Amino acid sequence: MSQFCIYNFGHIVHHADWNFKIPGSVFWRVYLMLEGVAEVVIYDRAYTLRPGHLYLIPAFTTHEDRSESTFTHEYIHFRVEDPSLESLLNSYSFVFELPATPLTVEAFGRVRELCPGYILENCVPSNYEKKSSYQYWTSRYNALPQNVRFEIEGCVRVILAHFMNNSPLKKEGIRPEVIKLQALLDRHYCDDISISDLASQAGLRAESFIRAFRQGYNITPHAYIMMRRINEAKNLLLLTSLSVKEIAARVGFSDPSYFGAVFRRHTSMTPNRFRREHF
Repeated sequence: MSQFCIYNFGHIVHHADWNFKIPGSVFWRVYLMLEGVAEVVIYDRAYTLRPGHLYLIPAFTTHEDRSESTFTHEYIHFRVEDPSLESLLNSYSFVFELPATPLTVEAFGRVRELCPGYILENCVPSNYEKKSSYQYWTSRYNALPQNVRFEIEGCVRVILAHFMNNSPLKKEGIRPEVIKLQALLDRHYCDDISISDLASQAGLRAESFIRAFRQGYNITPHAYIMMRRINEAKNLLLLTSLSVKEIAARVGFSDPSYFGAVFRRHTSMTPNRFRREHF
């Protein structure tokens, strides 16, 4: 099974036409800046994109693109397919910007050779971030020979490894038993399991676990579970034909109405509207 699904690769010149607010996508983005000037607002900070640098935007990360002039960059869009890999990546607080290395530039070049025709026909996110696009991109990638997909994914691993080598682990300074519980949450966030049950597996009272988790990850265990569930629901809404009721059950909600309320709180829209706007 593939660990990634490569959606897009492109080499493109923008002429002040890269100005979008993106609430978060089901896929990851990585940019290689080549020439000119552009800006991305992410993590509550505005970054000026610089030639010779790489930029990484994880899935479901809100950001804003800005450009008032001409610039050139290459991009790779990919979705993480492997839950174990997703859990590993989720354990990092990824930096946004890094200098490109000869190896990462070579990886971009090899993806360019292996993915001809993967460029976006339209650079406006609202025009391409749709269920039909995801289905087409997935089918296109799965049609590639297995050895080609293996090599492409190796190139993506090279790029991600560069960011992993230069990004802190979220678990630095966090108690080992809390790290263990975070891994359990990643495996069981869709299951009917209580915080008390999880805490007892590490020999902690629920109150102690909640306090330690919040101190380490700046989020409560309950909020973390809800975030993971809603992100998985977005994937299912956009990538499958399951009903909202079926998706609610799949991500751990026995009450579809409660699922709808939580989804609205996280996205400001109902599940059906979210699906319609991306269809």
